[in-house]
Amino acid sequence: MGLRVIKPLLLGFLCRTYRRQGHRLALTGLVGFSLNEPDVPLPEHMLWQTIAPSLPKEGVWDEGIPKDRGEVLLSARCYGPGGQAVSSRRVVVRVGPVTKVLDVRGNRVWVRERGILRISDPVPFTAMPIDWSRAYGGPGYPANPVGVGYWGESSEGPHPLPNIEDPAHPILSPDDRPAPAGLGALGLMWSSRSDRIGRYRAGEIGQEPPELPADSDWTLYNQAPPDQWLPRTFAGGEAFSLEGLHPAKERLEGHLPRIVLRSFATLRNGAFVEVPLAPETLWLFPDLELGVMIHRGSLPVASDDAFEVESVLLAAEDPGEGRLPEHYLSVRDRRVARNPKDLSRFSDVPLLPARLGDDPRSHMLDVEYHLASTPSTAGEKIGKILEHRKETIDRALAGGEPAIGAGESPEGQESLRKALEAKRDEVEQALNALRHQPPMSLLDRVRESEARRIPVEDPAAYAEATLREAVGRIPAEVFENTNRDRESFLRTLMRKPEAPSKPRGGPGTERLEEFREKIEGLLTQEEAQIPGGVPPEKRQAMGVALSRIDRAREKMESFRASGTLSNSMVRSLHHFRPPDADPERARAGRERVTAGLRGDRRFRGQTLRGADLSGLDLSGCDFSECDLLGADLSGSDLSGARFSGAWMAHGRLSGAHVERADFSGAGLGCADLTGVRGTGANFEKAVLSGAVLDGCVLSEGRFSGAELFQVQYHRATLRKSSFPGAKFMRAGRLPYPASGSDPDSGERLLFREADFSGSDFTRALFMKADFERCDFSEADLSGVTFLECAGPETRFTGAVLRKASFPNSVDFSRSCFKGADLALANLRGLDLSGADFRGATLAGTDLSGGNLSGSRLSGVRAVGARFVKADLRGSDGRGGDFRQGLFLKADLRFADFSHGSLYAAGFTGAKIDDSTRWDNALTGKTVLSGDRPS
Repeated sequence: MGLRVIKPLLLGFLCRTYRRQGHRLALTGLVGFSLNEPDVPLPEHMLWQTIAPSLPKEGVWDEGIPKDRGEVLLSARCYGPGGQAVSSRRVVVRVGPVTKVLDVRGNRVWVRERGILRISDPVPFTAMPIDWSRAYGGPGYPANPVGVGYWGESSEGPHPLPNIEDPAHPILSPDDRPAPAGLGALGLMWSSRSDRIGRYRAGEIGQEPPELPADSDWTLYNQAPPDQWLPRTFAGGEAFSLEGLHPAKERLEGHLPRIVLRSFATLRNGAFVEVPLAPETLWLFPDLELGVMIHRGSLPVASDDAFEVESVLLAAEDPGEGRLPEHYLSVRDRRVARNPKDLSRFSDVPLLPARLGDDPRSHMLDVEYHLASTPSTAGEKIGKILEHRKETIDRALAGGEPAIGAGESPEGQESLRKALEAKRDEVEQALNALRHQPPMSLLDRVRESEARRIPVEDPAAYAEATLREAVGRIPAEVFENTNRDRESFLRTLMRKPEAPSKPRGGPGTERLEEFREKIEGLLTQEEAQIPGGVPPEKRQAMGVALSRIDRAREKMESFRASGTLSNSMVRSLHHFRPPDADPERARAGRERVTAGLRGDRRFRGQTLRGADLSGLDLSGCDFSECDLLGADLSGSDLSGARFSGAWMAHGRLSGAHVERADFSGAGLGCADLTGVRGTGANFEKAVLSGAVLDGCVLSEGRFSGAELFQVQYHRATLRKSSFPGAKFMRAGRLPYPASGSDPDSGERLLFREADFSGSDFTRALFMKADFERCDFSEADLSGVTFLECAGPETRFTGAVLRKASFPNSVDFSRSCFKGADLALANLRGLDLSGADFRGATLAGTDLSGGNLSGSRLSGVRAVGARFVKADLRGSDGRGGDFRQGLFLKADLRFADFSHGSLYAAGFTGAKIDDSTRWDNALTGKTVLSGDRPS
């Protein structure tokens, strides 16, 4: 059941199917609330994190099935008043019409004195869990097998008594058998609930799993003891009072939420129907001062998978608010449309009560989206600037760097010191003013964010309009005096820059060392020329300069060693404008390389941006860490060459030979690799996003850890290559796509006649990909996810697809899975009509709901496979092993299972007629409806 759920972050949602006068889909909405502010829902994720330790350790927290009567449940502890130890304490729970009183006592045992049993004095306690392990019961006691106090057949040793009792039925004798007393959920199979199941009569168990027996009591699904049930469901706003259940407060009082939940289901036939929800179950967590109100409703469905329900929308309103269904229909349409320009679709405000429109919690999804990268507020920024200025002044006044008035007279130094002190006082006053401002609330931050936000309809147009307005304010005479045109100047400003120069740690540190030597030389020279040596203040200033150079050099070395800048830049190089065509730069780069080819062929770290290196023999050369942005290496021999860490975005490598070449960690985004050839090339951790690999032959290539977004592979051959954990998907529009890339390819990734046979794709992800006559024969696709993919006529012959999944994928008709291993794979809902599975392993594979009409399944090993509601018309399963398979409600007309094994398979509800063939098939323990095989 793959439902799309549209809801605000302040509400929780659960769903399940059940049987009651036919199949039904139960919808559950959860409202978490503070006992002190019940009408403002708590964020769902925060609620679960808080209450998780207090949920029942055994059994289920909620059955998820609508109840005829509401109920109150508590996860609670009894506390001594003011944290003091007590030997006993009475707790009182009042919620609407429900009142429950319990006596809680410290640990007690039966002791024998002079042959008479008596109850020992209770041991004082400060906190006592009120759960069923402390109530009357024990092993062998059907009403509470986890309790304490039940003697059973043994009466040896000191026997404990329960800590929790009903004041009206205290234990006075070892023979007493009181009903267990508590506040939490009873187990389904405990006698107090299981007795309500009823018994089946003859004929009630038919072809499908039956409903509850006719004499069942629907209060079976009420988990609380009967004295915590309501006559009907909650009305909302009921008063509550809790005594003795909080570590610091004697009594908790308030009212329940008045919020009304509404739900709407979108059916696959296009209908948008409301499903009424009622507040039926209340969970309270007194020591946390939290509660959860569970609202529930249901709608009829055709089967147990509720396939006809496409999506569910959940919303909250105040009583009497009554928004029209059209309002929620428009919210659904905006969420489903996923218009990237309509960022306001993330707002939860239309799904919450109008009074919460200004509450920051109702903007959580919107705020999380927009504030994820929002800078600090203006006040915070100013504070940081002032703090930095104050620290700088304090260091100067303390004699640190920079030296005060180095080279100045004593009078000048004193004047400078007074000026710095005055400036420090000014900064301190500004800081104090900021510090005493009240902190900005989350709501104010949201409003400030809204005020700063660029209109989302077209940010690029907004930026252009803003820049055009600024340029328009420049007086015309300025352009006339400089012989410039306003429009050309505007175009120059708006043009995106090239990538910055590649940082090179070596030369940078050498330059710093050169500066240091010059300063030391000047100091030595002055000492030789000035009688008495260099003045102390001047020596101090030069010493400060030298120490700064040393620190800068250390930072550059550590920065280069960590690779931080290089690693961050290499992923974004292809988003910069490609280098401009510069014949002189191209020629100079070529001359430098051809000269170096006569030497050691090492060019490591050199800048060769835009160089023309086409048609050269560069085999064995070392271009590691080079800047080769936009360089032309087309037709060159790069066999054995090293390009690790090189910047090669927008480069041209078409037709190059790359036998055993090393491109590990290189930035090849939007590069043209059309027709490159070579075995064993290394692209590990390289960035290939936006690259074109059309017609390439890169057998045994290594792509582990590579970034492969929007790579184009038309007619590419990458046999026996390695792509473990790779992600194949689009990632937004590329500003400067590579030459040869498909224009207007939309949001889907296209693989046309690509050959990946024998390659390793373990745990890879293909997202929104279309495969046209691609070949994955003998490939390892274990654990691969094909999300929203299509690939008719794709070859998976002999491939390993164990635990592979195809969620939301559609058409793989006429594909070949001959001899493939698809054990435990998820192929639910796929169009596999005409597919060839001969000799394949389908053990535990789920093909439910799929179209396998005309498929070839002869000789398959499909033990435990699921074909529930699958279309198998005209399929050929001769000689196949379908033991323990499930064909519930499948269409098997004209299918042929002759000479196959159907031992213990299930065919309940399947469409079987005289056209279905079972000749010489093994059908022992097979469950059939309709005609039996002869």
